Amino acid sequence: TIENFKSYRGKHTLHFSTDRDKNVTIISGENNHGKSVLLESVKWCLDNENPPPNRMPIANKDLLFENKSFDVIVTLDISHLGEIYRIRRKYQVFDERDIDRPKTELYISGVKLEDGTPKRLGNFETEADFNLFIKSLLPQSVSKYFLVDGDQIDGFTNPTDDKTKSAIEDLLKVNLLRNGLKHIK
Repeated sequence: TIENFKSYRGKHTLHFSTDRDKNVTIISGENNHGKSVLLESVKWCLDNENPPPNRMPIANKDLLFENKSFDVIVTLDISHLGEIYRIRRKYQVFDERDIDRPKTELYISGVKLEDGTPKRLGNFETEADFNLFIKSLLPQSVSKYFLVDGDQIDGFTNPTDDKTKSAIEDLLKVNLLRNGLKHIK
């Protein structure tokens, strides 16, 4: 669920496939309709990764012009080894000065799937503790295999361009695999 994140004003929920046989979710649409924003919201929630500088800030720009405070919130529910974890990152915007270096709040909870009882997550005292826990669920280096920005596919559309090979390798994370093999050896 995303709320007031970039082009998404208000609360919007997307349900990803959880079917074991059909476990891929593909999001398609016209250019500039929020597909990459969804990917950026997941990265922001999990890794506190702000969008590239050439992209708009994470706060909804229309709400900024209304001169009132509002919350930017991204919530992810992740199922992992028979348990569900809710990860929520949020920050409150009071005025335009808050959009460049947002101070975020991170919240994580868990429940056991079989009976719904709350799961104790440990003694987290700092955001670094929470971030370590998130990385244990879905390491940033591994998440790159599951979260792919379709804009990388643009290199496929011009087969005469020298960038085709590079685009294919970037999309398939070939360099990451090569580095992993070197590290293992």
